[in-house]
Amino acid sequence: MQILYISPSTIPSRAANSIHVINQCDALSLDNEVTLICHTNFLVKNDIYKFVRESFQLSFKKVKLITLPKYFRFGINFFIGLIAVFNANKSEFDLIISRNLYASFIFSNLLKKRTIYEIHLLEFGFRKFIQSQALKSRYIKTITISSKLKHHLEVHHNLILKNNLVLHDAANNLILNNRKITDQLKIKLLKEKFTIQKENYKAVVGYFGHLYEGRGIEIIEGIALINPNIIFIVAGGNTELINKKKAENKIKNLKFLGFLPYIESREAMLLCDLLLMPYQKKVFLSKEIYDTSKWMSPMKMFEYLSSRVPLIASDLPVLKEVLKHEKNCILVECNNVEAWSKQVNKLVNNKNFARYLSNNGFNDFITKFTWQKRAEKLIEFGKKK
Repeated sequence: MQILYISPSTIPSRAANSIHVINQCDALSLDNEVTLICHTNFLVKNDIYKFVRESFQLSFKKVKLITLPKYFRFGINFFIGLIAVFNANKSEFDLIISRNLYASFIFSNLLKKRTIYEIHLLEFGFRKFIQSQALKSRYIKTITISSKLKHHLEVHHNLILKNNLVLHDAANNLILNNRKITDQLKIKLLKEKFTIQKENYKAVVGYFGHLYEGRGIEIIEGIALINPNIIFIVAGGNTELINKKKAENKIKNLKFLGFLPYIESREAMLLCDLLLMPYQKKVFLSKEIYDTSKWMSPMKMFEYLSSRVPLIASDLPVLKEVLKHEKNCILVECNNVEAWSKQVNKLVNNKNFARYLSNNGFNDFITKFTWQKRAEKLIEFGKKK
């Protein structure tokens, strides 16, 4: 099958949408020919392939790249849409998948081409009008990353999404390629990589992700203060926020590691005894815009499940589409530091229960939430009349 994938992403980038697109296109290309249209910061196209192979351990062999070059800085998504139209007219594609708003509108409304439009957020202003017109087209099928997002889209645009498939985000399985991580090896790697003396603490508890408002970093700081015998590590964030947190941090058992490359971050998860996902009632994609707490499907959740490390997460309705309390995780009232501390200690002191949760979580991941499973569902959905 020939697939055209139209992305809003800049590659390389630390943004979640870039990581999503790279992994999804690689999974789609296992049994198909994929043409990916995106923006790039590289001057030489071959450098993108090298970056993907080295940074994500993916082959990317059957992904053909068409890129909007580095010097474009404004109107990126619109120009990507135009490039997609030009290339679609030159070649025959069996399936068009678009995360790009303008391309989705042009293909479905103007060119009358059947298109899968994958949606991750609500649009506002003029972009809301464009999104609404695309959703009304009889040539469009939609992918939403949660049932909650489908509901909010219908309310936002006063319509019913008839041809919709809910597909949560996903992750790759890195455990199969890793050697068995014994307690002795964890002690060694934590000391070598992060200068952490594991033997001085009962447990290592990790958070991996952005430091933006709503991510619950203040909750982690609160838990660390009342549990000096447990060390907490926070990996991720942009340079400004990392430097700010490091400068302000006075908690001895809380360590801000800064940004870690993708594979190194995934491997560091395996060194933890617990992983935290303390999202608050409002979660932002950047410092000031796009609260996604009502419909998000964070990739971090699936990376955590794939690590086979027990997970404690906020008790938010949208997360319950994947997470089940005391089945594959522990769910906690999002802003209650004492409740978080109690559950951390419960899992630290009950290794059998912790193992039960992590095994169930990994089984859910491997059977439902890999990029390969997601690619199969995408293609099956695309083939349906």
